Amino acid sequence: MEYIIENENLRICVDDQGAELKSIFGKNNEIEYLWQGNPDFWGRRAPILFPIVGKLKDNTYTYQGKNYQLSQHGFARDMVFEMVSHEDSNISFLLISNEATRVAYPFEWTLKVNYHIDSNKLFVSVDINNTSTTDEMWFSVGFHPAFNVPIDRGTNDQQAFVLQFNKDKAANKRLLEHGLVGNSFELGMENSQIPLENKTFIKDALVFQDLKTDQITLQSADSDRSLVFSFDDFPYLGIWSKPSAPFVCIEPWHGIADTVDHDGNLVTKEGIKSLKPTETFSCGYSVEVL
Repeated sequence: MEYIIENENLRICVDDQGAELKSIFGKNNEIEYLWQGNPDFWGRRAPILFPIVGKLKDNTYTYQGKNYQLSQHGFARDMVFEMVSHEDSNISFLLISNEATRVAYPFEWTLKVNYHIDSNKLFVSVDINNTSTTDEMWFSVGFHPAFNVPIDRGTNDQQAFVLQFNKDKAANKRLLEHGLVGNSFELGMENSQIPLENKTFIKDALVFQDLKTDQITLQSADSDRSLVFSFDDFPYLGIWSKPSAPFVCIEPWHGIADTVDHDGNLVTKEGIKSLKPTETFSCGYSVEVL
């Protein structure tokens, strides 16, 4: 079921399936900023990634000597959440561990997803609570929103758009090998920008580590429309699209795909986070539309 929150500037649509963002519609300019999930390119729009980010080696991990199976980006994006709060400018959804989730992921937890709008800005956050009173919890979480490029269809050239980083002039980029993480190298960025050209994503996503940047602007010199994506204290960032696809994903992550040489142990997985019993972890991002 889909739900709406709105104010004088924005109308936001969210589905309880995956607690997934479905629309960021600017009322003043009548522009849809969020990718609308054309399956010819990519059928999703803004999935929540939990309890893993990226791909596991052989889709398998081990925990306390037992093997478990998890598909890429985890199961939360495919589950129906409960809508637990709905006001004019706020909405929250809740997912709770159960017998079915424990088959693939043997922990007790809640995952709350929150959406809030203020003026022309959308705030998205998650709260993850370890509901066990005795056991530590190991997890990853990330966001995967996709935005229309060009923003205003019919007036701009897709390849004229760039991602403008606010602090980095170069970045530590991780290579992907069949979805797994390999070596890293320094990627220079002219004028702190990544151009959205067909060749940019010919080798899959751009995966960055330990950026100073906490704000990225999607913009074009040929357009007066842009959006500002803000995030803070995320150790990894994915930038992804497909060659010639009219969207770009900006993905802040607490976690990353398995490395090519990982032994499968969840506790020693790169980027994995832990929560002590009854602790809560929160993170999020915002999108300002212009």
